[in-house]
Amino acid sequence: MVPFTVRERDQQIWLCDSDAPPFERGELLTYYLNMDMSKLEKWSSNLSYASAFLLVNPQHLGKYAKHMEAVFRVQKKIISFFKEQPVYAQLKKKYIWEGIPEDRFADVQDELHGIYAQYEELLRGYDEPIEEEEDDESPQPADSDPSPYFEMSEAIFEPKYQFKNHDRLYAFNDAIRANTAHFESMLDDLLRVKEVYLPFLKEYQAGDKEAALKKLFSRDLFVKDRYQLNSGAQVKAIYTLGEDGKIYRETEYSSLGSFLYTELMTCLQEDRVPRCCANCGRFFMPRGGYDVEYCDNPAPGETDKTCKEVGARNTFARRVKDSPALQVFQRAYKTHHARIRSGHMTKESFAIWSARAMDLRDACLDGKITLEELEAELTKDLMYKKG
Repeated sequence: MVPFTVRERDQQIWLCDSDAPPFERGELLTYYLNMDMSKLEKWSSNLSYASAFLLVNPQHLGKYAKHMEAVFRVQKKIISFFKEQPVYAQLKKKYIWEGIPEDRFADVQDELHGIYAQYEELLRGYDEPIEEEEDDESPQPADSDPSPYFEMSEAIFEPKYQFKNHDRLYAFNDAIRANTAHFESMLDDLLRVKEVYLPFLKEYQAGDKEAALKKLFSRDLFVKDRYQLNSGAQVKAIYTLGEDGKIYRETEYSSLGSFLYTELMTCLQEDRVPRCCANCGRFFMPRGGYDVEYCDNPAPGETDKTCKEVGARNTFARRVKDSPALQVFQRAYKTHHARIRSGHMTKESFAIWSARAMDLRDACLDGKITLEELEAELTKDLMYKKG
């Protein structure tokens, strides 16, 4: 709905017409995987419910106006939301040929303004007032804000006249419904990340990758668009030669959904996809080895430790709990380390002891010595005392 263009090379993504630093491959996809989408789900529900009642009844235009007003109030919130989200937050301005900055969502807002203008025009000149019946089942406005999206006549939202030109009224209603479908598509693109991409990536990480991929692609068979794999938006790519002499791929995406879809497929092709942190449950892009289980973000409930540090500690604790050999080693290690503080062992002597103790521990884990032999060796009063 609001197109944008990016340049890509070496797993980096630059937003054209923006001075923002490049994104890493998968960084934006990870952002939306971690997004709290409860607000979007509410908007989607409100928009779908209100738009379902956009069925013209010339005898009850007041009821019709209530549903239309609810639709446009949600659309106002959706535009404000998308303006603040990556990619669009970095592309708030574009420049028309005169060099005058123009809002990136100007076309969307102009279309909404045009629909309101049509509504006001259709109301003019008709003088057949009709009585409206009370409708207790009509949906409430999606927001508590009583002000309309555009500052126009109050008559727009409280029509008390009957249209004579039904053909124009039905054409007008078709325009409203088509416009509303665009906004539903914008929401569906992000909700699809939560309802399709996210569960797939968890399944892909935890189990049979081939089975997870087959299941992902089979989602195209679902009737409801949101549960399909592809958003159906358009992508246009060309290759350009940069000033540095390197080849870049320049891609124009018709929507955020088409970009996120391409990102997911590219990550899968490169076998480097966002992973779910085993500690905090948030998604992250692995750096270095693919089998990284923990992210580098601050761990929940910790002030100075990352999930990776907490995860390593917890993993070792689980190993100790399940291994008698490690339990013996840990007890001996703590006992000898305490001797440094009490002055009965030097740091140098402790280093020599700990190196030998780790060799004995590994030998026991490999089955080369028994648990009893390990415990006997580690509890000996060795000669590494102070002085």
